Amino acid sequence: MRHLSVTAVSVLALFAASSAFAAGNNDATTYQYGSANVLDLTQSGTGGVAEISQLGFANGGVFTTGAVAKQSGTNDRLRVIQDGFFNSFASSQSKGTGNSIELIQTAIGNAADLTQVRGTSNETKVDQAGSGLAVHLATTSQSGGADSLIDIRQRGYYQTAEANQSGANDSTIRIRQGGFFGVALADQTKTADSRLDIFQRGDSNDAEARQLSTTGDTTGWIEQRGVLNVAALFQSNQSGATAVLYQEGRNNKVRAEQVGSSNAGLYANQFASNNSAVVGQYSSANSGILLNQFSLGNNAEIVQNRSNSARVEVTQTGGSGNLAEVLQVGSNNAGIYLLQDGRSNEVVLTQRNSASSVIDAQQVGSNNLLAAAQLNSANSVITSTQIGVGNRASITQGR
Repeated sequence: MRHLSVTAVSVLALFAASSAFAAGNNDATTYQYGSANVLDLTQSGTGGVAEISQLGFANGGVFTTGAVAKQSGTNDRLRVIQDGFFNSFASSQSKGTGNSIELIQTAIGNAADLTQVRGTSNETKVDQAGSGLAVHLATTSQSGGADSLIDIRQRGYYQTAEANQSGANDSTIRIRQGGFFGVALADQTKTADSRLDIFQRGDSNDAEARQLSTTGDTTGWIEQRGVLNVAALFQSNQSGATAVLYQEGRNNKVRAEQVGSSNAGLYANQFASNNSAVVGQYSSANSGILLNQFSLGNNAEIVQNRSNSARVEVTQTGGSGNLAEVLQVGSNNAGIYLLQDGRSNEVVLTQRNSASSVIDAQQVGSNNLLAAAQLNSANSVITSTQIGVGNRASITQGR
């Protein structure tokens, strides 16, 4: 295995011998050309700048990382370019404010592991690109800070992006992927007033996001354009949380839950056919679910449990063979509002142990089926309207 080139060693030795390298305002620039190179850089102080370029392939190996950089201070900047195949990079910045990490990797099979700890206004940016098959992996984390950003962009097939923020208030995670068979995993834990965005273009992609034990104006957004995509979003212990899921294409799936999230909103939109959505709110008073599906063969399954003054609105339009099932349990002063148009659609709406609640359902078209029930739900109202031919309705109120 070949280590630093003579030029790189000389540059690093020069800075290591200087007291300013430890005190601050340091500048380290290194270049490595070829394969199987290894670089280890450390800076401490304020205002450090490190620029690393590795041009070649297999920089790093099974038990080593091609480039490792550590900075501890404030206003540090780290920029790394790895151009080639099967390169790896790891970095950490700690105890600082206004630090930034920027990594650019191209070609195939590159990996990155980036960490920022205990700082504010920090940024981690990753750009991984490949033509066709890419197979990149980016793992990023920020903890104990505020007003920070993780931004990952990947292009090509079989990309994986992982982002984690913990205790980082007023912070943002943004993941953008273009291609097929991408995986995006994002977590925010014990944050306040933070945002998480995942954007995927292409087919057979998977996005999973969790916002746990967060407070304030927290937003999770997943947007997918393509077919055979899966989006999952989970939010807990929040007030005023917002979840948005948007899919364009067919044979896509959505799953979303909000738990203990009063005054929350969950919004899901699916465009095209044969899509499915399973969404729920639990112990989420004064909250609402709005679900829209456009085209044919779509399925919607919605649950609200122990969510007083909650509301569900479902619209399925523009097709046939759609199914909507909505259940509200232990949710007083709640409402279910549904609109379907087309033919051979089916809806099942149930309120159980939900006093002073409302079901309002409308179907326009032919051969549709409507079933609505209010069980042990005193002072409640069902209103149903069917316009067309060959429709059937079943209405039940009782224990």
